[in-house]
Amino acid sequence: MNVLTEELSRARALTLRLTQSLDEASLRAQFDPLFSPIGWHVGHVAWQKECWALRRLGGQKPIDPDRDAIWSSFESPKALRGDSLPDRAELFGYADFVYQRTQELVQGGWQTTRGSDQGAELLRFLANHERQHAEIIAMVRLQGGLFLDDPGPSSTNAHASKAGEEFVKLSGGRFLLGCDDDPDGWDNERRAHPAEIAGFSIQRHPVSSGQWLAFIRDGGYEDARLWTAEGNSWRLAHRIGAPLFWTRDADGAFLRKTLLGPRRVDPPLPVCHVSWYEAKAFAAYAGARLPTEAEWEYAASWDASTGRKLRWP
Repeated sequence: MNVLTEELSRARALTLRLTQSLDEASLRAQFDPLFSPIGWHVGHVAWQKECWALRRLGGQKPIDPDRDAIWSSFESPKALRGDSLPDRAELFGYADFVYQRTQELVQGGWQTTRGSDQGAELLRFLANHERQHAEIIAMVRLQGGLFLDDPGPSSTNAHASKAGEEFVKLSGGRFLLGCDDDPDGWDNERRAHPAEIAGFSIQRHPVSSGQWLAFIRDGGYEDARLWTAEGNSWRLAHRIGAPLFWTRDADGAFLRKTLLGPRRVDPPLPVCHVSWYEAKAFAAYAGARLPTEAEWEYAASWDASTGRKLRWP
């Protein structure tokens, strides 16, 4: 169980690094109607631990059942979540209390009475669930311009994915689409089933920011021939001329908004924050097309020589 305790601790540390510096107003603010306030995510993650670990595994009574509806994704409208939050001290106090209770429960040997397999699966789910919400919190911070003072250990370009234009040919064939046996797999990857893929070529690495800069310079955003009718209407209606969070400085060079503030667009890095419409237009510009979901999964995970999936390509 030490491994799962460590996973919960790492997920919790990530949430704290993304939230503890925020004041009351920033925790309550809703920067986009599609996203909840950051403070709601803090409480929701803790409440999920309470529901699944403390109540279900530990048989403990609800801490504050009157607030269950606030933290429920199904019962609380996003637009009302900011006003319904407890104050900052109470919010983080609740999250800390639940975290400590969960750690005590794990270390206390609950698995002897509740079933170790079920418990391990639930704890792994809770760690992954918190990491998922940490990603959303980072997205909301970016939307609101709530930049991080501390870049953390993994913020440099040295950890970025490669990008480039090399294409590789894949022969295709029959493979298993989806996932049943990966404990970190998503529910929408189940059930795994056979799929038949024709041969195709795919770029080995993600499209780079440099490739996207060339697309912009060559008038890709103005050439209606590259866009679907719906995509072209979207582009014109919203005056889209670059990826989301890209702006120009006084010299006309592109900057991108990051969690560490504005940064010059770095050509070797993968391009981010583009819509499906933009991606489809770029593919047309490059004389290619977007891969299907099955093609991408085949390219990213299938080892034809052994007939099994790999976690990494």
